[in-house]
Amino acid sequence: MESKEFLFIRLNMGKTQKEMAELLGTSLRSIQSFEQGWRKIPNEIERQVLYVLVMRSAKEQSLRPCWELESCPQDKKEHCPAWEMDSGHLCWFINGTICKGRAYSDWSEKMEFCRECQVFQPIKQIYNRAIKREQDGLRKDTALFFGGDEILEGKSEKWRSFDLFDQVPTNIAIIDRKYRIVDVNKGFKDTFGDWNGKKCFEVYKKRKRRCRHCVATETFVDGKTRVSQERGRDLKGNLNYYLVHTSPYRDFEGNITHIIEMSTDITEKVQIQNEYRTIFDNVPCYITVIDRDFQVVKSNKYFQKTFGKDPGRFCFESYKKRNEVCESCPARMVFENGRVYNSLQEGYDRKGNKVIYMVTVAPYPKENKHVKHVIEMALDVTKTFLLERHLKEAREFHQIMIQSTLTGIIADNKDGIINIYNPSAKRMLNYPINKVIGKMSGEQIYPKNFLSAIEEGDDTVSFREGEMTDYKGNKVPIAFSGVRLKKDNDYIGKVMFFQDISKIKQLESEIIEAERLAAVGQTVAGLAHGIKNVLMGLEGGMYVVNSGMNRNNNELVKQGWNMLQNNIEKISSFVKEFLNFARGTTLNAALIDPYSIAADIIDLYKDTIAQSGIRFITKLEEGIDKASMDAKAIHTCIANLISNAIDACLVSDNKNPTIEFSLFEKNGTICYEVKDNGSGMDYEVKKKVFTSFFTTKGSDKGTGLGLLTTKKIVHEHGGKIFFESELEKGSLFRLEFPRNRLPVPQGTSLN
Repeated sequence: MESKEFLFIRLNMGKTQKEMAELLGTSLRSIQSFEQGWRKIPNEIERQVLYVLVMRSAKEQSLRPCWELESCPQDKKEHCPAWEMDSGHLCWFINGTICKGRAYSDWSEKMEFCRECQVFQPIKQIYNRAIKREQDGLRKDTALFFGGDEILEGKSEKWRSFDLFDQVPTNIAIIDRKYRIVDVNKGFKDTFGDWNGKKCFEVYKKRKRRCRHCVATETFVDGKTRVSQERGRDLKGNLNYYLVHTSPYRDFEGNITHIIEMSTDITEKVQIQNEYRTIFDNVPCYITVIDRDFQVVKSNKYFQKTFGKDPGRFCFESYKKRNEVCESCPARMVFENGRVYNSLQEGYDRKGNKVIYMVTVAPYPKENKHVKHVIEMALDVTKTFLLERHLKEAREFHQIMIQSTLTGIIADNKDGIINIYNPSAKRMLNYPINKVIGKMSGEQIYPKNFLSAIEEGDDTVSFREGEMTDYKGNKVPIAFSGVRLKKDNDYIGKVMFFQDISKIKQLESEIIEAERLAAVGQTVAGLAHGIKNVLMGLEGGMYVVNSGMNRNNNELVKQGWNMLQNNIEKISSFVKEFLNFARGTTLNAALIDPYSIAADIIDLYKDTIAQSGIRFITKLEEGIDKASMDAKAIHTCIANLISNAIDACLVSDNKNPTIEFSLFEKNGTICYEVKDNGSGMDYEVKKKVFTSFFTTKGSDKGTGLGLLTTKKIVHEHGGKIFFESELEKGSLFRLEFPRNRLPVPQGTSLN
């Protein structure tokens, strides 16, 4: 298809170039290049044009299908796309490069055969008729303007041609001296609508009066061509922006009879400019355009708000409050070599406050290697700079704390490699720093219970007692805590804080020993008093024996001898218990089952309790893990409590005496509990319950050392003893043993 044929078909269809572009799905510039012959018309465009012609002329004549014209057999029709789509008159369009079952190399080759086919002949007639109609229309010697008295037929051909008036993608209007529009091109009519008999300001601006600053008036006066930017409303009432070229039209005598206005829609460009201006003014950085004299010729609102908006000031005045160009001026370097420079600068705002900003300076624009202006874009980093300084100070402060604290600190990264090992940790463990940081794994140093707690998912752990091994293999008792380190819920490492409690452990042992010795000293007086009472009993027995012997009374002698025997046994038991308490014993701690101790107690006392007519209730929790305890010592403690409960029930007036014995673990603490509803204790008795040689059982049954011994054993296990009691209602004693305070099993380590 030739370019003129394409043009004539478009005109026959009554389409503008823009409408044709929209119809064919291509650009306006492509349509113009097709009609001017600058570009060859592609096959797909030719196919679309022919298809549109056929469809527009379908009402004019009935086109027979190809299979009727060619008398195609049934098997051939079944393999034909045109038959499948029931479009036999469009076989040349639907079948692509296939014609009569043969595949051609391309569309052009196939169409050479199609044009000679009888199926295509009616379409060829439509095609030729459309071309001929427009050719005849262009040969008419008729005027191309209508309605203007001053423009005569034929004379407008000097300045108006088909391409300049109908095809150029601008709006053209001819206006007379009365501001009436006498002729327009199709583009103008499509944009502004009805124009006939109206004045330019009525059509362009929808005004009733001539514009105050009328460019047409000025051109009529001086005959100069002008270019101006105008605003107007199209036929839909939309506000658009136009670039208007206003030129005079003179008659043969040189008089300006009309003006020609060619307007181009620049609405999109203006919108982009407005958007650019909006971005330029509102972008959160300082933007300035600086000339070669270092004067600020343009600045955005953000700059003006911070540094002031005095036009024509020098950049060094605006930014730095200086009277001369800066020594290291990035703008000067850009003017010299045209490169882009970045630098960190300090200046002062209009209130005198220091402003720190990161500036990028670039040539704007660069013409023939000569830079006329530069554009400076400066980002205010004052807060960031101050924040970085504060963070640096905080980092230094934390580093000083880490290095100066008496607490040992060890931390590792997500790969387990130690990256923090402070002097206090070195002092306690003696590992050389150069062998630890960045080289040693935390698993080689951390206590195992700390590692296991972290691996189980605990974010924070705390142990009152533990052990670490120093560089020489010695055990170091410690108290420590640790934290799992996270960033955005991602594991990044762990840190442990610890203190050497060797001296504390030694001091605790000394305190316990001192308390024990103090108790011994406190009980010496009680011991003397107790022995004195026993001696009085012995003297009484001797007197009865002597009296019986003197009277030759065997019954009296036997009675006196029983008194002597009871008091001798009593003083023997008394002295042995005191010696055991005063001497102090070393715990024989081992991993034992807390349940087995309770079970032994039950087996030991259940018959005695039953024979005493007391109800015995046991509540033992099963499955408690083994714990480090002295089984014999713990057995003694519980036996003391059970024995006391039996005695309390026997002297009570309660008709349903009951003893309840429980074992359970709560929050890592093992608890033994003995509860009775016996005689109970009043306030005065409760104050003396742990006092040496205090007993409520009478001189013939108790020594007053049972609960004192129990308290001593519990404390040696790192535990506590609690009791509650109310007179005539009963008592409750509970032994609590936190696992993290239990003694280390002999021959083993908490690690």
